[in-house]
Amino acid sequence: MALVGALLFAFVGYVVMGSALMQRRSQTLLLAQFRAQLSAHHDDAARAASGSDGQSGLLGGGGSTATTSTFDAAPPRAPVGSPVALLQIPRIGSNLVVVEGVGIDQLRDGPGHARNTVMPGQPGNTGIAGARLANGAPFRHLDSLRNGDLIVATTLQGAFRYEVARVAVVHHGD
Repeated sequence: MALVGALLFAFVGYVVMGSALMQRRSQTLLLAQFRAQLSAHHDDAARAASGSDGQSGLLGGGGSTATTSTFDAAPPRAPVGSPVALLQIPRIGSNLVVVEGVGIDQLRDGPGHARNTVMPGQPGNTGIAGARLANGAPFRHLDSLRNGDLIVATTLQGAFRYEVARVAVVHHGD
């Protein structure tokens, strides 16, 4: 019985503490990767706007004055496991990199974006899942949010501000 108890205690310790250390390391690596993506994206946008790619006009179309908003166009799908957003929730002190996908492997690294939902900033509903106990518990204090609290999601297309309208418990499978 003592051995079973010790094994159970060790398992719970790993789920809560060990997985948190692994998730923290993953978040550090993902943040560096996401910052590099942001930097490259902004460099590309600056080159396109200045015409330094040898083409003229805002969109490089031979003097075209047409403009498009990158906020209107859906971004291309990111590979599963790659960083897609930085999620900031000031009320609970969260500053998390969101990865594409909500499988076990992705949620081990942090919150995941549900592939069957739109990206933050796009019209429609965005789904982001995360653990409340294991894997660093990125959403442990999510129930502390109140109506009117701010959530900021930064993607390659910009920073999008959301305001909490309602807090509710959603059970697995709902």
